[in-house]
Amino acid sequence: MRAAVLLAAGAAVYLGSLAHYGLHLGEDGDVVYLIWRTADGQRPYVDFASGYTPGFFHLNAALLRLFGADLLVLRWA
Repeated sequence: MRAAVLLAAGAAVYLGSLAHYGLHLGEDGDVVYLIWRTADGQRPYVDFASGYTPGFFHLNAALLRLFGADLLVLRWA
C-alpha cells in the first residue's frame, strides 16, 4: 500500500512538473482544437473523428467552460 501511494505521489510530481512545458502545436494543437469544438457544442464521432473517446473531450470541454481558456487546466487534467 505504501509503495502504491509513493508511486502515485512520484508520478503526480513528475507529470506536474511537465505541465508548464509549453504547447507543441504538432501534438497539442489539434487535440485542443477538438476540445474547443466540443466546448462549442459539436459532438465527437458525429461532427469530427478522433482516436480519443468522447468522454475525454466532454471532460476537458467542461473544464474549459469552468476555468476558462487555460491550457494548464487541460494539462493537469
